Amino acid sequence: MPQIVFRLVRTRGLRPDWPTIRRHAEKALDKEVKPALVKKLSAVAKGWKHAVTFDSSRKRTPTESSVYVYPAANKRIWGFVTLGTKGGYLIPTSPPARGRDGLLHYQVDYSARTAPGGQYGLGTGQKSGKWVTPGQVTHPGIEKPREFEKRIAKDYTPEFRRVMENAMRRGIRAAQKK
Repeated sequence: MPQIVFRLVRTRGLRPDWPTIRRHAEKALDKEVKPALVKKLSAVAKGWKHAVTFDSSRKRTPTESSVYVYPAANKRIWGFVTLGTKGGYLIPTSPPARGRDGLLHYQVDYSARTAPGGQYGLGTGQKSGKWVTPGQVTHPGIEKPREFEKRIAKDYTPEFRRVMENAMRRGIRAAQKK
C-alpha cells in the first residue's frame, strides 16, 4: 500500500514538548488530511454506476499515528478496478441470465473512464455499438490494475508535507508558550 511520509521538524536546541506537538499533528490528520484523501478517492469513483464511498480512521500507537482511507460501500467493485482481476470468468456463472427474456443483452463498445497508471476521468462511461444477446460470456477481467492509491499518494505528498510541517510548527509554538 502506498505511504506518505514527512521529514523531521527541528527545534533549534529547544526541549520539545512532544505531547503538545503530537496533539497538533493528530488534529491536522483528523481535520485536514483525512477529508482531503477521502475527497481525492471519491473523485476517482465519481459517476460510477455502482457508487463507491470512502471512510477513514486514524490509528495511534506510542510511536506513530496512521491514517487509513478505505472503501465503505461497494468494496468489491473498488478492489476489482484498483487491484485488477486474474484472468477471465463466466458471466453469469449459471445461465440463463436474469434479463428481460432470461438472456444477456449488451452493447459491444464501452468508453472506459479509467486507465492503468491511476488515470481517471478519461472516457464517458457510456456503452455504444451493436447489441448482442449471448447466453453466457467470458469477462476478460481487468489484467492491468489501475492503482489509484499510488497516484493519489504521489500527488498528495507535497500538500501532506505542508500540512504536517505547519501543524508541528503550531505545536512547537504552543509548547513554547507554556
